[in-house]
Amino acid sequence: MAINEHFSQSAQSDDSPLQELNRFEKSLRELFREKLANVLESQVADNTNPIDIVQARHLSVLKDLAAALAPGAHKAAIFFDHEKALPVSVDYLFHSFQESLVRLRGETGTPISPKDIFDALADEHFDTDLATSFRLWLTFASIADYHHVQRTTRLSVNIVPHDLDSNEFRDKLDQGLTIFSKCGFSPLILEATEYDPWKRARRLFLKEMAEKHEVLVAIDDYGAEDGFNYKDSLKRFARDIPGPLIVKLDGKLVTDFIENRNENLVERLHEIQKICPDAVVVAEWMPTIEDIPALRRRLTEYGVGDMIGLVQSVYLQNETPSSIIRKLDRLEALEPPQPEI
Repeated sequence: MAINEHFSQSAQSDDSPLQELNRFEKSLRELFREKLANVLESQVADNTNPIDIVQARHLSVLKDLAAALAPGAHKAAIFFDHEKALPVSVDYLFHSFQESLVRLRGETGTPISPKDIFDALADEHFDTDLATSFRLWLTFASIADYHHVQRTTRLSVNIVPHDLDSNEFRDKLDQGLTIFSKCGFSPLILEATEYDPWKRARRLFLKEMAEKHEVLVAIDDYGAEDGFNYKDSLKRFARDIPGPLIVKLDGKLVTDFIENRNENLVERLHEIQKICPDAVVVAEWMPTIEDIPALRRRLTEYGVGDMIGLVQSVYLQNETPSSIIRKLDRLEALEPPQPEI
């Protein structure tokens, strides 16, 4: 079942906010499908220029993606993978949130990574607007499906800086968040990725969305080796964005500290505390619930304050949004381990 297909089946009256969101999501999906179909048709028509290996691989991914979005598709389907921010005490329960991550399996059942999907969408040989159009649709497909299964914690969706240069993306995001607000859903987190600079115009638009629609803002992969100047970027976000920021520590940074005691993690944490003391700090790539309080205990000697950890669920071929969420509910119900005294 394609993303959000069952959501449309359970919608209410034609004039309800849920139906409005469903129609909006469907329009974004159809817009992307049309653009994708045009790209594939143009590739078939243009048989005069030979394509290289990379382009051929990207074209194969786009064909799988088109199959996944085709009406009645069964062999190729898009599923969710959820990450769950697990609190270590009831005091941090309100920080809990889940992130939607797209997973695609092709006609043969072979998984295709999110990176491969977006690399293919952004291939310069194709329509450069494809990736932006896909992310816009995916944002609201994620919202609709997540709330269809009646979650009450916050949902986090990625926002890519480059997309905010598109007037169409900005207008549609604003329009969709307006509908989202009318649905009465749990708070939304717009997660700012950091592999592209957050120019002032982009930050101010994100600020406008945060204030207008009462959404929260997170900074993804803070401290990643291939990121931009995180320290300066955090200063700008802390200045421009209302409310406490969520700062997600890069998973490689976290595991390098756990496994090798690399103190780059500590340096980044002290940066965050100095620049944005009210930030909600999240450690990504935590293997188990037990690792979260263990990491906090190890960081105590460095004078680092509280944080929560992000435990990624196991992705399986036959998982659906509903089945993953049920597993996470059982996980969340477990009593978090208490710190040693």
